[in-house]
Amino acid sequence: MAAISVPESVDYDEMATAQDSDDELRSLLETGSGLELKQLILPSLERLLYSDISTDRGSNFVSNLFQDLTRFLSTSKTRTTSFLPAASGIVERMHRQLKASIKCYATLNWSEVLPTVLLGMRVCLKEDIGVSPAEMVYGQCLSLPGEFFRNSTSPR
Repeated sequence: MAAISVPESVDYDEMATAQDSDDELRSLLETGSGLELKQLILPSLERLLYSDISTDRGSNFVSNLFQDLTRFLSTSKTRTTSFLPAASGIVERMHRQLKASIKCYATLNWSEVLPTVLLGMRVCLKEDIGVSPAEMVYGQCLSLPGEFFRNSTSPR
């Protein structure tokens, strides 16, 4: 089994390519959503990257360090309310998927099936971007437990 490692450097060109083909980002840019996206101009990159920092009202996001970070990245901070689902649509869609997946197990001990459900969510292919979340993070597909024995021969 190959070890999964975090890339040593960030490939901003690859990120820009992924943003170019992202339908959700395109719709956010075209519609006047409440999300304020800033264009990041990096000297090593000929294309633009879009960035946003969205927070709840946590005190750790009002510190001087965080304000310095937003100035350095040329972004702005968007505050949302903690209990308004419309303010964080992507998170709410993920919560819907998580809840539906846990319900499929029909158990009261949802914490027991949570690791399996989360693994499934991380390895499933996202249609709009053509890769899984795990592949975006690690740069390769994860091997699921059942795949370890796929090519082995059964004893007779």
